Parts: sequence; structure tokens; C-alpha cells
Amino acid sequence: MNHSQDLIDHLENIRLALYAVFAALAYIGLILTVMFGAAAKRGRALAASAAAKQFQADAQELLSKTEYAKLKEAAAARRATHPGDVTVQYYLGMAHLRCEELVDAKRCFEVAMKLDTQWKKLCTVHLAEIEVALKKSKPTLVQ
Repeated sequence: MNHSQDLIDHLENIRLALYAVFAALAYIGLILTVMFGAAAKRGRALAASAAAKQFQADAQELLSKTEYAKLKEAAAARRATHPGDVTVQYYLGMAHLRCEELVDAKRCFEVAMKLDTQWKKLCTVHLAEIEVALKKSKPTLVQ
């Protein structure tokens, strides 16, 4: 009878050891899930950052080449998929400004400032330019 009790005790120890192994595997699985999830998130962020930098480079090139219609198309397309991208708003505003579409340009610069206050100084310069141009373009009602 002592032999069967030893066997039962041994099986109980094996059962407890298996529970410990399963718990450890579950914990390792959780850690791997978090790690791979974080890595995937970083990968997506890097890809998004690279795409944003590429857009900015392309937009700057179009702006410097005075290809404003192409710049408006590229910015509008990116804005459709990245509405919170301040760079898109800025370059779209610049394209409108250079095409003398002052109201649209003003709207873009105002949105850019709302999206990121670090752009306020730059956008304020362009908004002041727009205000001067709007005042000049208003017809004089009384001379």
C-alpha cells in the first residue's frame, strides 16, 4: 500500500510540475505577443515616417519647380489617407497660396496650426501675407 501512495504522490508532483510548465509557457507566449506587437507597431511607425518624409521631399521639389497643380493633387491624395498630417496641410496651403487661391490657403494654414502648434510661427507668416493680399484684392466701395 505504501507503494501505491508513493505512486500517487509522484503523479501529483508531475501534475503540479506540468501546471508550472503550462503557466510558464503562457507567460512566455504573452511576452512574445507583446514584443512582436510592439515591434510591428514600431515597423508601421517607421514606414509611416518614411512615407511622410518622402511626401515632404516630393512636395518641396514640386514647390521649388512651381508645379503647384501637381502639388495640390499630391497633397490632396495624401490628405485623404492622412488627414492629421500637418505637413500635407502646409504644402497644400503653399500650393493654394502660390496659385493665389487665398481663402483655401488660409484654411490650410489654420488647420496646420490646429494640428501642431509648432507650425504656428511659419503659418502665421503666410497668414499675414494672405491678409495683406486679401485687403489689396477687395474692391474699394467708397473712394
